[in-house]
Amino acid sequence: MIHFMRRLRKVAPAQKKEAAMPEDTKEYQDLFRELDSYEKQGVCMELEGKPASPTQIVRAHMIREEPGYMRDYVLNEKGDVKALYFDHVKKDR
Repeated sequence: MIHFMRRLRKVAPAQKKEAAMPEDTKEYQDLFRELDSYEKQGVCMELEGKPASPTQIVRAHMIREEPGYMRDYVLNEKGDVKALYFDHVKKDR
């Protein structure tokens, strides 16, 4: 039996996540966590006027080029987020 050894560059524990994950991937994961939290609180979310899940919204952000989406927060009488709407922002030329 032959064993092969590879030299691995040591990465400090704080750098492991950053070294393994592109910045935009982390951004999308953070967005998903935020939207998932809203969904668990019962916040209604829409994308371009249609009901959407956190996954659908994140996917739309991933494929959409700049300028992206504008968020519209709707608050209840207590000031809590009741609904969250995402509308594509069209760039004027």
